[in-house]
Amino acid sequence: MLLSGVADPARLNVATPRWVVAQSGDLLVGLSARQAREILEAPALTRLPGGRAAVGVMSLRGRILPVFALDRLLGIGARDETGRPVVLVEVDGRTAGFVVDRVVGVEAASVKPAASSADLPPGAAGTCSYEGGTFIGLDAAALLQDAFRTRQAETESDREWHARF
Repeated sequence: MLLSGVADPARLNVATPRWVVAQSGDLLVGLSARQAREILEAPALTRLPGGRAAVGVMSLRGRILPVFALDRLLGIGARDETGRPVVLVEVDGRTAGFVVDRVVGVEAASVKPAASSADLPPGAAGTCSYEGGTFIGLDAAALLQDAFRTRQAETESDREWHARF
């Protein structure tokens, strides 16, 4: 029985992972819908001085959350984050945001590992094909681990620099 307003069950494949697909620079990327918590249109950010990947923090319902520029984490350049959407993800109890150029939608697709990790940007799990094309499936846990490690190194470097003077 097909309920009004419900998708055709024949088109649903619960075994296929769902992804929040977004554009970052020239790349289409996907973040697991299981880890994605929310998409914010253009939240107000408080900038962090000297942050390369960590662009700032935002307040959301009484919580202060770190926000990272996905394009910088992927090594594809850096643009102004003002007015761009943020995809919030939660991994191992940590919530953080990734600034993207635009959100395409939520798509179902399976990951196909790349022949070589040199073919993919950091944090990539593989490529995914869907009706609209192909995107790179990202591992949010690996991205956040790298982002927090990078921010910690930046903070330590800043402390060493200030200690000299």
